[in-house]
Amino acid sequence: GSQRVALSPIDPCSPDSNATRGYVAVSLTTSSQIITGSAPNFVYVCSISLVAGAATNVAIVAGTGTVCGTSIAGIFGGSTAATGYNFAANGGIAFGNGGASIGRSDATAENLCILVSAANQISGSLTYVLAP
Repeated sequence: GSQRVALSPIDPCSPDSNATRGYVAVSLTTSSQIITGSAPNFVYVCSISLVAGAATNVAIVAGTGTVCGTSIAGIFGGSTAATGYNFAANGGIAFGNGGASIGRSDATAENLCILVSAANQISGSLTYVLAP
């Protein structure tokens, strides 16, 4: 007898995926929407790098409405700037090499936003895929 093997789906960020990758340059001083979601897709984050020019709390969230204010859920950090990463001056994060997803919106058709606790420069980049 032959055995059936269940195959796991290909990660949307994988080079083997047919999904189209998006690239976002980040340069902001206020909480901002940086990716617009679309049905029936999730936002998959493939890589992210962020640096704060001065001490700032930073959260990367998903949600709908103005600056992800509705149905908000934390992707990196909490669901508010206050519960996000606590970056020291010139501190930040760099996650992922783009070859696999490192975070995902909690629901389809959500936007991705960066929330900040103070009007300090936040710079970096993000790669992502919109996929079911």
